Amino acid sequence: MSFVIAGADPALSNLGLVKGNLNLDTGSLSLTESLLIKTQASKNKTVLKRMDDLNRARNLYLGLHEFIKDVDIICVEMPVGSQTARAMCSYGVCIGILASVEKPMIQVSAQEVKLAGAGVKNASKKQMIEWATSTYPNFDWLKDNGRIINDNEHLADALAAIYAGVRTDQFKQAKALRLSK
Repeated sequence: MSFVIAGADPALSNLGLVKGNLNLDTGSLSLTESLLIKTQASKNKTVLKRMDDLNRARNLYLGLHEFIKDVDIICVEMPVGSQTARAMCSYGVCIGILASVEKPMIQVSAQEVKLAGAGVKNASKKQMIEWATSTYPNFDWLKDNGRIINDNEHLADALAAIYAGVRTDQFKQAKALRLSK
């Protein structure tokens, strides 16, 4: 028996998503798909910031919902607030998009993600990428001229969100429910 499980690392500029099949008997995860949704602020000076933000949020929303339409459960690295107004705008967009998800969701912190991935609570982006690509060396990671690129940090965090999520009591309860059927 298995779950189709997804991991997400949301931000206004980069939404990292991974998906796989989690065998509930063995705990093994086989990755099947990833997606990095990138948005960037318009350089067109005539576009209002609020309209640009709305378009970016809509792109993230549509991409996320298409990606998770077949998943049973999603594990999300929850964004945190910030000191600047612009960062808080990004935070608000991410929270709003996550609030629209109607799948069972397990929320994990950035620290839980780093520990589940690289094993260090303040792991660097490079350490997270190295962990993910060495754990799944045959997966189709983002590359440029055959070389792993830094944008994989978002996919690595999404993958580690799954690893952190399956450690939670909430996941253990969901698993028990699935196995009891």
